Amino acid sequence: MLTTHPRDVARACGHAFGQRGFGALEQLEPRMAFSTVAPDNHTIVRFETTYGPISIELFDDTAPITVTNFLTYVNDGRLDGTFFHRMVHEADGGIDIFQGGSFYFEDQVPPVPPQDVVTDAPIVLENTGHANVAGTIAMARQSDPNTATSGFFFNVRDNPGLDYRIDGSGNPQGYAVFGRVVNGLNVLEVMFSQARTNAGGAFTNLPVTDHFTEESESLTEADLIYLHDANVVDRARFRTDAGSAVAGAVNPADVLIISSLGADGSSQVFLPLTGAVWQYNNLSVATGAPAVTGNLVVFYDPATGLKNAVGPSAAGVILFTQSAEQAWSFRNLTAETGGLAIDGKLTVFTSTDGRVHAAGVTDAGHVVLYRQTGTGSAWEFRDITTQDLDARAVATPTFVGDLTSYVTSWNGLNIVGLDADGEIQVVWWSPGIDQNLWTTSNLSEITGAPRLTGGLTVYLTSWQATNIVGITQDGHVSVTWWLPSFGGNWNKDDLTLQTGGPNLVASSITSYVTGWGATNVAGLDADGKLWVYWWTPDFGTGGWQFNDLIAALPAGTKPMVGQITGVTSTGPTINLVGSAANGDVMRFSWNATDGLGWLDEDVSYLASLA
Repeated sequence: MLTTHPRDVARACGHAFGQRGFGALEQLEPRMAFSTVAPDNHTIVRFETTYGPISIELFDDTAPITVTNFLTYVNDGRLDGTFFHRMVHEADGGIDIFQGGSFYFEDQVPPVPPQDVVTDAPIVLENTGHANVAGTIAMARQSDPNTATSGFFFNVRDNPGLDYRIDGSGNPQGYAVFGRVVNGLNVLEVMFSQARTNAGGAFTNLPVTDHFTEESESLTEADLIYLHDANVVDRARFRTDAGSAVAGAVNPADVLIISSLGADGSSQVFLPLTGAVWQYNNLSVATGAPAVTGNLVVFYDPATGLKNAVGPSAAGVILFTQSAEQAWSFRNLTAETGGLAIDGKLTVFTSTDGRVHAAGVTDAGHVVLYRQTGTGSAWEFRDITTQDLDARAVATPTFVGDLTSYVTSWNGLNIVGLDADGEIQVVWWSPGIDQNLWTTSNLSEITGAPRLTGGLTVYLTSWQATNIVGITQDGHVSVTWWLPSFGGNWNKDDLTLQTGGPNLVASSITSYVTGWGATNVAGLDADGKLWVYWWTPDFGTGGWQFNDLIAALPAGTKPMVGQITGVTSTGPTINLVGSAANGDVMRFSWNATDGLGWLDEDVSYLASLA
C-alpha cells in the first residue's frame, strides 16, 4: 500500500543505509510531458521543488472530489515546505512512484523528527476514469481505500496494478488519478534518479539529494527533496482580450517575440525558451510604467539587437527596452521629447538607415511621429500636421480606424489608412521631396481603388512592388499595387474574383512576404475560418492560390478570432499570431526546412507552465 500518514514513524534522522548507484544526473532539456493544451475548466498547479518547477493539470471535471480535496491543501499552503518521503522502484516494489505531501522537516537543535501535515477528513476513493500511467499524479492512502488526505504520488512509469477497480467482494480498490504533469517531467525524472536511504518507519525508501552522505549522523534539510511551494496558476493573467491586437517581431536569427495587452490591461511580452515553452514578461509590473492603451508593438532595435516594445498611454508614448542583462525598463518618449500623446493605436516602421519610427494620431487629429535620432538611444518628436502639412497648406487626412505603414527601398516613408469614405489616404515623405516636408496623397483618387472598409495591410516585395490590401464593402480582397516601372500608374486586383476564393472580414486581415519571396494575404471569413491567399515567384505569370489554413493545422487547434498578424523575416519561418476566443495568445507557424507542416502553439498556456 502507499502509506500517507503512518503513525509508527521511526527515527528520521541518524545514520541510514543508502542505495546509491543511479549514476550522475543527466541534464535534461525542459520538455512537455503531454502536448495537448489543458481545457479551460482544468486547474493548473505549479510545484516549486528542490530540482525545479513541475506544472500539473488537474482533472476537475472527472475527479471533482479528489481535486477539491487536493486544492484545499494547496490553497491553504499546507503542502508548502513538505518533503518527498518515498521513492519506490519497480525492481523492489513492483511500481515506480515518487511520493510526498505528508511530512515537514526543519533543522533544529536538538533534532526533531518530521511533523505530519495537519489533515482534513479523508475522502472516498473516486473512480476518475484515468489510469496510473507515466506522468500522472494520484492520491496516496492507507490500506482502507477511503483514507486519502494530503499525500500524493507521481507515477514515474506506467503502474497498471494501481488502477481503480472493483474487487471480488464488490469493494473499490486502487488509487485515484486526478491530474497529469504538463511541464517539468524532466524535473520528475531527475528527482527519481536520486539515491535513497533507509531512515526507518515511513522513510525506508527516502529519496535524498547529493548533499547526503552515509557517514552523516543525522539528516538535514539539505539532504531532502522538498516541495517548497504549491500554487494554483492564474491562467487569465497570461491572456489578452479576445480578438485584440497581438504583435510580433523576428530578428536575423529568425527568433520570434510576441507582444499584447493583457486582459487586465498589462503590457506583456512572450519570449521563446528552450523547448515548447514561452517566458511571460509583465512589463507593467516589472517596470511600473503607465498603463498602455490601444496596442503594444514589439521590435528588435536594428542598432543594438535588443528587444523593445512601444505603445501609447494617457501619459504619452511608452517605450520598453530589455537590457543585455535581460532586465526591462521603460521611458516616456512624450515626456522626453516634449511631444504629444497618441490617441488609439500606433504603427511602427524602420527606415532604410535603421532608425525606428512610431507614428499615430492625437486626439486633435494631428499625425505625429516619434523616431530615433540615430545618435545613441535618443528619440525626437515631429508633429507632421503642424510642422509639415500646415506649412504646405495641405489638410491632414481624417483617418478612421487603425493606421499601417511601410518603407520603400529608396527610403520613402509612408503612413497609410482609410478615411470615412473608405478611401486610401497616405501621409508620406521621400528623399528629395519638395521643401523636405511630409505631404499627403489620396491613393484611391490616383489609383481608382474601390471603396474599402475596416483597415489596410501593406506588403513590399524584393522587386520593389508596393501592395496595399483592403476589403471591399462586399468582402472581396482588393490589392492596389505599384512598381517603379509603372511610373505614376497603379494596378488593381480583386483576388476574390480572380481565384473564386472566400470573402474575408476586414478587421482580421494581414499580409506578409516569405524569405523566398512568396506573397500572402491572410484573414478570417464570416464563420471564423482562417484563409490565406498566396502567390510565389515559382508561379511565374500564374495566378494566386488560396488555402484553408485551419485544415492544415493539427486537429483540435484553437482558432484565432479578431485581428491576425503575419510575421516573417529572411529566415525560413512563417508566423501568424493572434488570440483565441478565450483570450489565449496563439501562434501558428510553418518552417520551410523542418518538414513538420503547420504547427500551433497556445503561447499563453505554454507561458503559464514556464
